[in-house]
Amino acid sequence: MENRLLMTQSKVIAERRKFPAMMLVTVAALTALTVEASTRQTHQAPFYKEITSHEAGEPIMAIVSIKSQQVILYDAYGRILHAPVSTGTRGRETPAGIFAVVEKKKEHRSNMYDDASMPNMQRITWNGIALHGGPLPGYPASHGCVRMPYSFAERLFGKTRIGMRVIISPNDAAPVEFSHPQLFSPNAEVVAAAPERADMLAREAVDAAKTVIEAKRTAKSKVREARLQKASRRKLERRKKKADVTLRRADKALSVADQSKARAEKQQRKAADQSKELAMQLDTAKPDLKLKIAAAVAAKDAVKVAKTKKVLLRKLERQKKKADTTLMHADKVLAAADHAKVLAEEQQQKAADKANELAMQVDTAKLDLKVKVVAAVAAKDAVKVAKTRKASLRKLERSKKKADVTLRRADKSLSAADQAKVRAEEQQRKAADEVKELVMQLDIAKLDWKVKYAVAVAAKDAVKVAKISRASLRKLERRKKKVDAKLRRADKVLSAADKAMVRAEGHKQKAADKANELARQLNNAKLALKSKAAAAVAAKGAVKAAKIRKTVTAKDALEAKRTLEPVSVYISRATQKLYVRRNTHKPARDGGGKVFDASIEVPITIREPYKPIGTHVFTAMEHQDDGLRWTVVTVDDRENARDALDRVTIPKDVFDRIAPTALPRSSIIISDEPLSKETNYRTEFVAVLSNQPQGSFITRKPIREHVEENRNVSTQQQANSMFDFE
Repeated sequence: MENRLLMTQSKVIAERRKFPAMMLVTVAALTALTVEASTRQTHQAPFYKEITSHEAGEPIMAIVSIKSQQVILYDAYGRILHAPVSTGTRGRETPAGIFAVVEKKKEHRSNMYDDASMPNMQRITWNGIALHGGPLPGYPASHGCVRMPYSFAERLFGKTRIGMRVIISPNDAAPVEFSHPQLFSPNAEVVAAAPERADMLAREAVDAAKTVIEAKRTAKSKVREARLQKASRRKLERRKKKADVTLRRADKALSVADQSKARAEKQQRKAADQSKELAMQLDTAKPDLKLKIAAAVAAKDAVKVAKTKKVLLRKLERQKKKADTTLMHADKVLAAADHAKVLAEEQQQKAADKANELAMQVDTAKLDLKVKVVAAVAAKDAVKVAKTRKASLRKLERSKKKADVTLRRADKSLSAADQAKVRAEEQQRKAADEVKELVMQLDIAKLDWKVKYAVAVAAKDAVKVAKISRASLRKLERRKKKVDAKLRRADKVLSAADKAMVRAEGHKQKAADKANELARQLNNAKLALKSKAAAAVAAKGAVKAAKIRKTVTAKDALEAKRTLEPVSVYISRATQKLYVRRNTHKPARDGGGKVFDASIEVPITIREPYKPIGTHVFTAMEHQDDGLRWTVVTVDDRENARDALDRVTIPKDVFDRIAPTALPRSSIIISDEPLSKETNYRTEFVAVLSNQPQGSFITRKPIREHVEENRNVSTQQQANSMFDFE
């Protein structure tokens, strides 16, 4: 590393003096050989100085001078180590301020700058500023970190511890012996008794924690029993509610059964009354119907007789019509007979007249013939005439015979006409008698038919009445059947209502018994619950008391344990507050760094608060006589340290709480600056001088997870998480 520095200085001199080109080549070759040799010996040749006249102790603080580009470490007796450094380049300046080591990592690589190696890294802010080994060109060249020689960084890594104060000063600064009444002066007896007291209080805290655990276990058991009893009570209440509901339903069912029974009895009575009434109507209607049926039957018989008489009447009417026809025929025959007789008489008369005329002609002809025969005899001339006359005579005789025959026929016809007339008269008489008889029979039959028709009409009416009565009877019978069926149904309903009522009464009795039993169980459960709830409350009270005792003992133990650690106090003029922090040595739950107690944060009075006070770090270096030997490092000298401390009034309760147990490495920081946002539960104090460049601090944003954790973790949570006695 020393060769590297020489090489760099040689280059600068060569450039300034503008050596010739050959000389530059020669120097470059020699430099290359030197760099190669120095690279091989990077971790071997120490590039730092031990500047102590005493045996070096544990470093208490490291002061980095940006101006001199050096770091000096101090133990309780003075400077022990000195080494060159390389701070942040322009635009990425290392911030000046008050810091402390918050994390150490043997091998680390940058997550911001190309995975660059940062061996023996000692972090002072969570946004990436650290002390680590690196190349030293002799001027500010880093991205904001403090580079140290590799071997120095390696050695320093094994000497420091979390919480070591790191002061980055814009100028050269060094601790100066200092005393002041405001600085803490411990009580030797209290300090001597502090470890034993811390152990005792820790044991008491452990015992209190065990008591809390036991009380919690007991309370949990009691609460579980109370919850079980409460659950049992709720179950019984639900069962009781169900039983009450069942009982109400049983009452309702019983009431419904009573109503159903009442309705059924009413329907039964109504049906019985209707049945009796219909039975009476049927009993009354049946004889009446029998009479009407008998009358209808008689009427039917009468109708049959009337129908028979009507048929007979119609037969008589037909016979009368036939008799009338016969009589008319007889009248016609008689008239024909009379006409035939008249005709026969006329023919007889005509035949008789003709016969007589022919007889006369014959007689005349005979006489004439005789005369002519005589004359013929007398004369032969008259023979021919006589022959003619004889022929005429013969012809007349034949006509006479025919006329006689006709006369005989006329007589016969007359005789037949007389006989026919007689027969016709006889038939006429018979027909007239028969007609008279039939007229009489017909009149009688008509009268009888009229009577029978009237009877038949009455019979039809009777039949209609009988039919109506029978239909009414059937209707009554159907109604009687319906009423009987209704009565049977009413009986069934009544029987079912009786059974339902019996069942409802049984259910009601069971429900009442169950409700009473559950009420008894519920009362017992309530009593048991009261006792168990009281026991649970008492157990909870015991837990609460145990927790209070645990909290008190834990707080006392925590306070006692804190007294075994150096205390750091930060007083800010900007916020007018006093902050107290101690390292708990408990790893942070996110896996990075240690947790710092920040349980005290109180307002403070600063005289002339508008006036700058500077930045001063007061550090207790070691025990001295009955007190502590203090030093002060002024980083910003806008006010001298004594005047700054004079202007501050530390609250008495805080002073009395901290001062008696103050230990070496304790510190009081007074500054114009507020605490940086980098200050969180995993840091001591981070305060950056606002009047100095902060390039790297501005360009680096706090790691989000750390900031979020810092925001989300409250002071009380941090305080409670530092000591876990469970």
